[in-house]
Amino acid sequence: MSGGASSEDNSYDERYVANAAYVDQFHPSHELKAGIELNMSRIYEDRLQFHNDNPANKFIWSADVSPIQLSAYVQDKIEFAGMIANIGLRWDYYDVNKNLPNPNVSLDYATNADVLDAFVTGAYPTIRPTAKTHVSPRIGVAFPITVNSKVYFNYGHFVQMPNTRAMYSTSQDFELNRMFWMGNPTMDWQKSYNYELGYDQNIYNLLQFHIGAYYKDYHDQAMD
Repeated sequence: MSGGASSEDNSYDERYVANAAYVDQFHPSHELKAGIELNMSRIYEDRLQFHNDNPANKFIWSADVSPIQLSAYVQDKIEFAGMIANIGLRWDYYDVNKNLPNPNVSLDYATNADVLDAFVTGAYPTIRPTAKTHVSPRIGVAFPITVNSKVYFNYGHFVQMPNTRAMYSTSQDFELNRMFWMGNPTMDWQKSYNYELGYDQNIYNLLQFHIGAYYKDYHDQAMD
């Protein structure tokens, strides 16, 4: 797989998804939408590399975790003569669902070699991350000016968990006798707060003129 090394990779991912949605025009001016989705995953990483084809110089990437993710949303579409609004909430839940190595205690060891030894022998401390939840508001409002033009405003919170390498992967370097990488399963949601204001104009049913401005505020982003 790369120069000067023999490699094996037995990694795989599995995902099972179940969802349901509901729509009800319960009033001439209100349309209710709601839904729920369950994601159950298996993330298995098992990669082995022998540097210079020497079994003593092995480099191992590993991870084995089955996180659970659940989300639900509810939204009301409100229509009046001079306004169309979508107002909703989204709820997200994430559970690592396993005890995993605690990277926050790695500096308690005198050397990196001691961290590797504790990890290999099973003496390295683990932690069970608490399940994480987040409620995200979503608002979209459009004001028709004429039958061919409108002004609109959107605001919303968006979250997602960091990538699996940042959270779960571990890497052991036996050539240099060190723990090369340790994911942090306690990481929180990556958050984005978005604002957008714009104007749309239909031009003779042939072209659309659009002008808009947006602002995105990012928080708690994982650096890979």
